[in-house]
This record gives sequence, structure tokens and C-alpha cells, in this order.
Amino acid sequence: MFKKIYLLDLKSQRLEPLTDNPGKLGKSHHFSPDGSKLVYTAALYQNDHSESQVYVIDIKTKEQKNLTIPGFRGDVEWAVWKDPSTVLYYASEGVWSTLSLVPASGGKREIILDSKATGINFKAASFSNDSRYAALAGSSPQIPSELFYWKVGQEQVKQLTNLNPWLSQRKLGKQEVIRYKARDGLEIEGLLVYPVDYREGQAYPLIVIVHGGPDSHYSNSWITRYSEPGQVLAGEGYAVFYPIIVQYRVWSSIRPGRLQRPGG
Repeated sequence: MFKKIYLLDLKSQRLEPLTDNPGKLGKSHHFSPDGSKLVYTAALYQNDHSESQVYVIDIKTKEQKNLTIPGFRGDVEWAVWKDPSTVLYYASEGVWSTLSLVPASGGKREIILDSKATGINFKAASFSNDSRYAALAGSSPQIPSELFYWKVGQEQVKQLTNLNPWLSQRKLGKQEVIRYKARDGLEIEGLLVYPVDYREGQAYPLIVIVHGGPDSHYSNSWITRYSEPGQVLAGEGYAVFYPIIVQYRVWSSIRPGRLQRPGG
């Protein structure tokens, strides 16, 4: 909550505060190629649960600029320099992930890769020196984490690895994004994994997997793991629901219920 970024003079060992971010500081901060500016991620307010914004600060003048669009419904998880005048940043927006470009001086962002279009939610990215190609680590509801290749400008990514070939011989439950409204009208997203061999109109037991919140969320990707075995439960005839946004911190045991789609 109270971390700041400092400049260290290597000769004198003198520390000088650089940022005056009001809230949580992210782990991503990088000097511009010419060393005149720093890009970093941080919260917008002191009581924000996450470092959702991307900032650029001038090293000499200490002038700071927020490059995030007002009212941004997402989290900027990391930011780097594409070139001396352009920032590239990764954000989680609802159940999807995006890569965007924005001028370091501020202005309209350009989304250059949207996982909603590719079907692959990605996290880490490594770009070539000329920024024309990228290697991405990503997954989908049917594909655990794999390595993908992306030519900048294209809408699709190409899968390079297949670490779990045996999955092609298994039946998986369909995974679907569910949207519903809270009591105050806020739209909330969730992920529903259907039982394997689901039949319309048939009742199924439902298990809700609650991550606790408010920091972190689920993406529409591969979400089965040792402590949240969604596809394993789907194979046993359960429907599994993952709420995306949790308004309050909740510690709860898993309680079986009944599957009922919102509105019916």
C-alpha cells in the first residue's frame, strides 16, 4: 500500500524518491530506451485493491501522466516500452486479456491483441527486437498453458507446443461465460463448466468455486487445477460455477447446489 519507487545514485548511494503513487504499487516498472522516463503500474486510489493503472513519469521534472482510460474496468498487470514514445501494456478486462498501445504523452489507446477474438487468454509475452513478432504463453477452456506465436497485426495466434496430447482423448465439459446483475445493478461475469454429456432440461448438482477476492479473478481460459478441479468434477456429473467478481472477502466451503441458469 505504501511502496514507492526510488532512484539510487550508484556513486553516492543516495536514494531519491521518484513516484508519489497514492496506492498499491505494481511490480512492473521500466526505463524508456533513452532513460528519460519511467513506465510503471499502480493503483488509482489508496483503497484500490489492485494496481489497475499505467503511469509514465519524467525522471527530471517528476511530471506524471496516467495513460489509462477513465473508468477503466480492468487491471493493467504489466507495461513496457515499444519504442521511446509508445507504451505497450497488458490488461485483464473481465474474462479476457488485451494488449494495447498508447502514446507515452497520453492519448487514445489501440488494442492490438484481444483474447476474445483469438479464443486464447495469454499472460506472458516476449517480443522480437523489431516488435514485429511475439511469443505468448496462453490457454483456453480446452487447452492448458501452451506457447503461441503471434505476428503483430494479425488477429489470430498460432499454437507452437502441445504439452498434453492425451487431452485430445478425453471428454471435457463445455465452458461458458455467464453474465448476471447484482442487487445494485452491477453486471457480474462468471464461468460455468457444464457436466460432460450435459443434456438440456436435465437437473444436475452444482458446485460453486469461490476464489475469495477481491484481488485476482478468473479468466475464460483453462481454470482446472489441483485445488479447483472444474473439469474433474464435470467428468463426475457436476456443473461447476466460478464467480469472476467477488464484492467481499468470503471464506466458504464448497457446498453442492442445483444447476439453474439465470432467468430459468
